[in-house]
Amino acid sequence: MLESSSLTGALYAQAQKAIDEPFTLAPALIAIIFLLVSTSAIQSYNNRQRLAPGIPIVGVDEKGSVKAARKRFLSDARGLLREGYEKFNGGLFYVPSPLGERLMLHPKYIEELKSAPIDKVDFVATFQEMFEGKYTTMGSRSTLHPRVVKAQVNQHLHWTEVMVADRFTQLVGRISSRMFGGTALSRHDDWVNTTITFAVDGFIGAQKIKKFPHFLRPLACKFIPEIAKIKNHYKLAHDLLIPMLEERERKGEKHLDLLQWMSENAKGEETEKKYIADIQLKVSFAAIHTSAAAPTQLIYDMCAMPEIIEPLREELRTALRQEGSLTKQALNMMPKMDSFMKESQRFNPLLL
Repeated sequence: MLESSSLTGALYAQAQKAIDEPFTLAPALIAIIFLLVSTSAIQSYNNRQRLAPGIPIVGVDEKGSVKAARKRFLSDARGLLREGYEKFNGGLFYVPSPLGERLMLHPKYIEELKSAPIDKVDFVATFQEMFEGKYTTMGSRSTLHPRVVKAQVNQHLHWTEVMVADRFTQLVGRISSRMFGGTALSRHDDWVNTTITFAVDGFIGAQKIKKFPHFLRPLACKFIPEIAKIKNHYKLAHDLLIPMLEERERKGEKHLDLLQWMSENAKGEETEKKYIADIQLKVSFAAIHTSAAAPTQLIYDMCAMPEIIEPLREELRTALRQEGSLTKQALNMMPKMDSFMKESQRFNPLLL
């Protein structure tokens, strides 16, 4: 495992255990697969990730292989990253990982990437490739939820005190459900659990299906339990959210949550309640695990560097003495905390 574990690393460990379990296939299916493989033997298919030409892969030389470098990533990710930075001196390079090769870019390209057109830089395509979106449904090109988040959600954000939970995922799951669907949704245990396990099943399912060549994946996906479970997650979302939307319409209720704003801003096919329920599940998946990973890793980094804890505490005390509470102005008075959080995220990117 990584020297500094993260939520992503924990997911990978859980996925690896599940992936290593053998599939139970009927003899007839084995025969079909054998026939397909045999008849395709003359084809020279390549199941590797398509990489940009001319960009080196750190840890891979004349004697090394990508497979060996991916294995090294599990025990020496930091060493691989350091090797890449030192060897290529600010240039582009790929870091091999069990999820595929990840392109490392110099910070000078950030502004250019932010304004790049989708046909040049496509975040959703990367997400769909990583999670095998064709089979797991992870990744959506719908513009409904980004429009609503930008125009509505950001305007209704406010501070509220919460009790620190042992598990950030459960905490973030309930908080995001409160914002996305109101109090009833955040207190619905089946909904909170399905938004969490939806991501886990998608992650494991994607890694299992990657073990098959592309031409077998449409068939293999039907026999992967985690991908089959994804349908159950959507069914629960439909059973829970569609009646909720119908009741709101019947009573003429207006709620300050994402579900309400999406239904009000939907156009064309987006107005279908099933469509909105599907998007709600995908948004919850994206929000929960990304939001939970950052504070989880932050705590790990603090434990690894205890000398930073007291300076951060003193900075917080000073801000609170001057402001009286944790206001926006108080946050602006904590540059050390801001820097530490940014560095933690920089050293522990989600896609790695």
